[in-house]
Amino acid sequence: MGDRAGHGGGAARAALAAVQAVLAGRNPVVAAIKAWVAGLSTPVKILLIVGLALFALLAPLLLLLLLVALAVAVVVVSVRTPAASL
Repeated sequence: MGDRAGHGGGAARAALAAVQAVLAGRNPVVAAIKAWVAGLSTPVKILLIVGLALFALLAPLLLLLLLVALAVAVVVVSVRTPAASL
């Protein structure tokens, strides 16, 4: 069965590895990810690593920008909302 999926695409390899992991009592997600990465070419693996590193570096900045935008939106809504008069 492994020989047949050896020449297939990355999805077929990942699915086969996940099934084999389930049958062996291991985590199928980890096995599928390992099989998928193993099927990638070297340039694609390098791009994947660079992309993950950039995401790890930029994610906190993006979260901060999202929080600032949310704070600005709260201020704008509170300024535009008329005050309740007693």
